[in-house]
Amino acid sequence: AVAGNIIGLNISGAPGGTDGRTYGNVLDGVGIRDVGGVVVGKKDQAGRANVISGNLGRGVAVYWTSTTAAASDHDTWIGYNFIGTNLDGTAATFGALSTGNLSDGVFIYGPAWVTVSTNLIAGNRAAGVHAFNQGGDFGGNIQILSNIIGANRKAQAIPEADDLGNGSDGVFLDRIQSSDPTGRQVQVAGNTID
Repeated sequence: AVAGNIIGLNISGAPGGTDGRTYGNVLDGVGIRDVGGVVVGKKDQAGRANVISGNLGRGVAVYWTSTTAAASDHDTWIGYNFIGTNLDGTAATFGALSTGNLSDGVFIYGPAWVTVSTNLIAGNRAAGVHAFNQGGDFGGNIQILSNIIGANRKAQAIPEADDLGNGSDGVFLDRIQSSDPTGRQVQVAGNTID
């Protein structure tokens, strides 16, 4: 599992120094490609797992995970992270500096088996969660469940100066087409989206 990390900020939670340098990664905070069963954060324990903020690309980017089995152990799981916020999850700023990632908080390029659950995703410059399929039938499964998107960790919108809103959509389903008549291939449920 990828857990217990501060990715993109320094140990004090700052995205940049007085010398003008940025501490964020040049691309994504966490990148996952062609592999399933990765856990970024935690599945079932309360509390912050990772802070993934201040990166010059996306917070978490997932490309083409396992699509050959629907079993939960093949899913990539992103849970209990603060993505785009400060260390406390109270704002998307550190002093006068933005802590948001410069693109999406979470990006999923399908087909992929991904669960995004119980995260705080706020202050990013593009979408909170962006799921994209190149075209044709979507062969994966995406669950976006019980996240707080665009608010603080208490699900409160706070003054505009603290910049918790994401730059575009809270959740953006982009060219996701499914032939599954049950509609269970993509579920967006139980989220707080401000």
